[in-house]
Amino acid sequence: MELAENEDDWTEAAANFQAAAALLRAIGKVNAAHEAEIGLAELLRQRGDLEAALRQIAPILPRLPSVAADGWDEPIHVYVVCVQILRTNHDARAEGLLKQGLHLLTCLAQNISDSTLRQHFLQAIPAHSQLQALSTIF
Repeated sequence: MELAENEDDWTEAAANFQAAAALLRAIGKVNAAHEAEIGLAELLRQRGDLEAALRQIAPILPRLPSVAADGWDEPIHVYVVCVQILRTNHDARAEGLLKQGLHLLTCLAQNISDSTLRQHFLQAIPAHSQLQALSTIF
């Protein structure tokens, strides 16, 4: 997506996200399919198709983890994208979802007993810092 320079590139990126999601669903990897669909939602948001981005995340929102991230590779990134889309659409659910994502991040961090590693986990991973930064933006 970062390399997209023209409409054909954006179209190809969207098709790749859709194909990845379909393949992942076909092999029973539903959470991974959701993460591919989040990529498509982010693409739609970046392209200014806010209503389509909102429709894309709607079935994912109730399935987001809140205490543990079993089966998810990048759940905090999913939260970041969903909160951004909801906020851009002035959707009242954004702040509740942000709180839920921050709670998940806290739960995941508490699983790391070494305080240095825990701080690294919270600060060095871009999505984790982005989610925390969203809590300061109103």
